[in-house]
Amino acid sequence: MEERSRTRERRDEVKARLREALIELTKERSFQDLKIDDIAKTAGLSRSAFYFYYRDKRDLLGEAIAVVAEQLYAEADRWWQGEGEGIELIEQGIAGVAQIWADNPQLMRAVLEVASYDEEVRTAWREVMDRFVEATAEQIRREQKAGNSDPAIDAVATSEILTWGGERMFYMFLTSGERSLEEVLDHLVGSWVRAIYGPTNA
Repeated sequence: MEERSRTRERRDEVKARLREALIELTKERSFQDLKIDDIAKTAGLSRSAFYFYYRDKRDLLGEAIAVVAEQLYAEADRWWQGEGEGIELIEQGIAGVAQIWADNPQLMRAVLEVASYDEEVRTAWREVMDRFVEATAEQIRREQKAGNSDPAIDAVATSEILTWGGERMFYMFLTSGERSLEEVLDHLVGSWVRAIYGPTNA
């Protein structure tokens, strides 16, 4: 059992080093231009070691997406499942999600770059976003049932607009550094609160 635990820890460590190498390299070149040899070398590993864990660089990117997605879900869950004032929770959730985008600009740019031409990565990212849309729509329905949100608004359509709009804001302005985190949050949180809780609460 102890030996198995050490093996798992070693595997997790190596895979984390490869993800970090991928992120580091995307600071200076596009994902399309990355070579397996460069990723392995940056991680301090051999090419054969890379292929022991991943079939190609797209496979590595897919795992990186999954790791970051879980972090994003954990932050958004403050509003989806948290206890307290809805508006305060939504502010905390969006701020947490935005911070992860701001902390991982190279990775997030790479994900959306590859998703524009690779069907597998596009599907993986769509699944991440669909989970956000579904959970947000469900939370809007709960707020409507509780009398906190206008029952006339379409929960799914509102969720789609807010979720995908937020993704574009993060991509356009946070990964490029064109706008500050505070500026993006100011506009985005206000839009979410107005759409869900009404203009008088924004």
